[in-house]
Amino acid sequence: MATPQLGTLFGDAGRRTPVALGLTGLVLLGAILTLGSQQLMVSNFGFNGSLLPKFWTAVTYPLVNDLGALGLVFLPLWLLSIGGSVERDHSTARFGMILAVLIVVSLLPFVIFQQRLYGILIPNSALTVIWATRQPEATVMIFGLIPVKAKWIGWFGVASVLVTYGAGNLPLGGLALISCLLAYLYASNRLPIRYGQLRTFAGNAKPTKAQKQKEDAYLNDVFLREQERAERERLRKLFEGSLEDDKK
Repeated sequence: MATPQLGTLFGDAGRRTPVALGLTGLVLLGAILTLGSQQLMVSNFGFNGSLLPKFWTAVTYPLVNDLGALGLVFLPLWLLSIGGSVERDHSTARFGMILAVLIVVSLLPFVIFQQRLYGILIPNSALTVIWATRQPEATVMIFGLIPVKAKWIGWFGVASVLVTYGAGNLPLGGLALISCLLAYLYASNRLPIRYGQLRTFAGNAKPTKAQKQKEDAYLNDVFLREQERAERERLRKLFEGSLEDDKK
């Protein structure tokens, strides 16, 4: 899985990632419209505690920005980066399915507690957990300056959900993490549907020979990419070690 670097994302994340790019555009547009007409966006697209009569808000609530500049700039940028990275590990249709599930599951605690929900923060954090679980030791250069390991970025996503929604209602904040938990279980292959292998066979039919060959080729490609990433990391550490030795 590619390691994103904030500040160099837009040229890379748009390749072969139409779902991530499209959703980022919608989230950005929604954030701008929210600034211009907050009442209109909140009443028509935000989830306001009940699915009736506006049932479509179950999937449109991410378009309403209630986090100011954070929702206008940082979250769309991060969605494009993380979402693009995860999408490249799946087909476009499969990633779209994953994203739809995360958006709906993220809403469930707010349906139970009849609380309002706006913004992309929770689904975005769940995607971050998927990405961080797959490559916890990868180093991301934030804006090309600050090195941070992926696992800490994943934990930051979890903490941001808990703090944002649990500050005044701890049970709600805890349940709001359900999509992050689901994301972790999926990315760590603890679910029947394994990472990158979302297949839809009719009934209990076994995969055909061609399907098995395609799956084997995919798994081999993933394995080779992981080996390449590990080798790059090893060489980087050797290089850094040699620099430290030269300084002594």
